[in-house]
Amino acid sequence: MMVINDFKGWSKSSYGLLALGIVMQLIILISSGNYSAMNLVTVLGAMLGVTCVLMISNRKASNGIFGIISAIIIIVNAMINKVYADALLQFAYIFVLDIPVLVAWTKHEDGTGNAEVSKPLQGFKQWAYAIVGMLAIWAVSYVLLKQFGDTQPVVDALGFSIGMIASILCVKRIKTQFIFWFVQGIVSMVLWIRASMLAGTGLLSPLGFMYVIYMLNDLVGWMTWSRAERKEKVMETAE
Repeated sequence: MMVINDFKGWSKSSYGLLALGIVMQLIILISSGNYSAMNLVTVLGAMLGVTCVLMISNRKASNGIFGIISAIIIIVNAMINKVYADALLQFAYIFVLDIPVLVAWTKHEDGTGNAEVSKPLQGFKQWAYAIVGMLAIWAVSYVLLKQFGDTQPVVDALGFSIGMIASILCVKRIKTQFIFWFVQGIVSMVLWIRASMLAGTGLLSPLGFMYVIYMLNDLVGWMTWSRAERKEKVMETAE
């Protein structure tokens, strides 16, 4: 079964981050003393979200399955907390990232069952397209979010715009995605910790900490994809 097999062959760092993510979510849950159905589902969504990004770092196509389930849970939570852009971002992830990755990555697997790595963004022109696209999405989403009464429109719109560009790069198997994911992780971590404080649930936020793990994973992902890129170049040279 693809999902079970995709837990095999991870880097040791990824297994460590998965364990850390699960343990910390349980600590946050127990320390909050809140065992409501909504909070339990939120913690589950955070765990699935961590699993999803670790799957991306290890180039496993089934990250899309975990991403879809996690996205649905986060959407519900975001709507309750009026963090509308993060809800929209997660909704967009399903159609722009999760489903396309399931389809595209399985068509571009190497001999080990992992997705192949494409060239990173290169030169001024490619970076300019990415940055300009991000700024354009940020401006439009900010205006829309203000109209809908988003509680943190500037930060929320910024996270949405960065996430959209990172998603496109992810589907295309471009490792530069991890730079955008890392910045987006900082923005989203601040967003959810502030949302948690505004809701009166304290500094420890399951979704806020989820993005801390995301950021650590981005560093691991960059190194893992770089090693895979070098390996593919050696194989191409040998041929």
